[in-house]
Amino acid sequence: MLAAGRRITPRAAGGVGPASAAAVAAARAPTPTARRRADRAVLRRAHAAPPSAEADRLAASLATAEACDDPMLVADVLAEARVSGVALPPRALEAGVRALANGGQFRRAAALMGELFPLTAGAAGVSGPPASPPSLPEPSTVRAFFLASVQAPLAASEDAAQRADAARAVLDALVVATDAAADGRDHRSDLSHAYNRVVRTYARCPERLVAALELLGRMVADEALECDASTFGAVAAACVDAGRAELAEEVLDMRDYL
Repeated sequence: MLAAGRRITPRAAGGVGPASAAAVAAARAPTPTARRRADRAVLRRAHAAPPSAEADRLAASLATAEACDDPMLVADVLAEARVSGVALPPRALEAGVRALANGGQFRRAAALMGELFPLTAGAAGVSGPPASPPSLPEPSTVRAFFLASVQAPLAASEDAAQRADAARAVLDALVVATDAAADGRDHRSDLSHAYNRVVRTYARCPERLVAALELLGRMVADEALECDASTFGAVAAACVDAGRAELAEEVLDMRDYL
């Protein structure tokens, strides 16, 4: 018998009272750690399969940066691509290289070239080869980059020797890519402009005179490469400045022979 006036509460009847229901709901809610794991999983899925439309939009922005000679826009686009996990196609990155080079940002252009081609470890601020052999760059990319190696002003923390070494590292990488080309065509002549610019860059550095002479000799020995008369003149002048008049005469004799 129930005492008179006693009511049966839901809990007394085997149900769940309001307080217990709140406790159960709280227990079933994901913990902060679980929520963070779920958020990271969502981000990983988003980065693993970035939408092609986003890549197209960023590639178009790099093309705009080149058309407007806006190196700062290139930096913004590359930063956005890295944060969002979007992989940009090589040709789009080449537009970024040209925009940076034409805007006088040689070091940034060299770093971006390092994302396209394997460089000597530590050169131009990058290291290590890409996962697959790179495709050959557009001739306009090669011309703009190596022209900047000669004409772009030096950065505050950069000296002429560092500039020359960075340009040479990219040249060596392009030589490797050229040798690995699978189309059966000899692409070495496409790098004549690059060779000439690197030799002249070396010639501006007294401590790199030996490297200038070595690379000039390589050009003379390779019939596929064309050496400009101004390149011979730059190396000869560097020899005179270094007190090596006899080397200057040899360089000019090579020019006259060719």
